[in-house]
Amino acid sequence: MDSRLWGLDVGGDDYLSKPFDFRELRARLSALVRRSVGQASNAVSLPGGFTLQFLRREVTDPAGAALPLTPREFGLLEGFALQPERASSREELISRIWAGQPEVDSRVVDVYVGNLRRKLGEGVIVTVRGYGYRLGERGA
Repeated sequence: MDSRLWGLDVGGDDYLSKPFDFRELRARLSALVRRSVGQASNAVSLPGGFTLQFLRREVTDPAGAALPLTPREFGLLEGFALQPERASSREELISRIWAGQPEVDSRVVDVYVGNLRRKLGEGVIVTVRGYGYRLGERGA
């Protein structure tokens, strides 16, 4: 109990005891995103004129048409959009998107990023050589 109180006192937003259900974790994260993004602003602009809609869990092109993304593709893009200035390593992305799945090869991230690049264009996700990926410049 002391560690939970300490965590909340130093800025934590929530606490989840192990073992936990990943559906509960996703629900708590979605609630946190809703609170941090706000109801009036549940979308973020991406490079290339795309828009990520958090609550509807979809991405629209500059003309407003929804793009077909898999849940994992959306999860990757959502993670980049929530921390646009920060690069994420392949290991971080695997632990966030493929949590609980044994033995996921780091190259699976490259495959999903490649799929996103085909759908969104090259400038939306950029490679940080020797480390991982991050969101491209919004003016790009």
